[in-house]
Amino acid sequence: MSWKASARSPARRWRRPERIERVDQALARQLSRSMQLNAQLQLRIKELEGRNA
Repeated sequence: MSWKASARSPARRWRRPERIERVDQALARQLSRSMQLNAQLQLRIKELEGRNA
């Protein structure tokens, strides 16, 4: 069943907001983790640049 077909199905319509919320939360977690890793990498880069200066 395609996404469009399931989106139109009255029986499944009530699930869409829950699914959107779950996806939104998952994306927020991924973004948070990416930002954390980016900060760690930036610190490591500065550390390595300091050694080579």
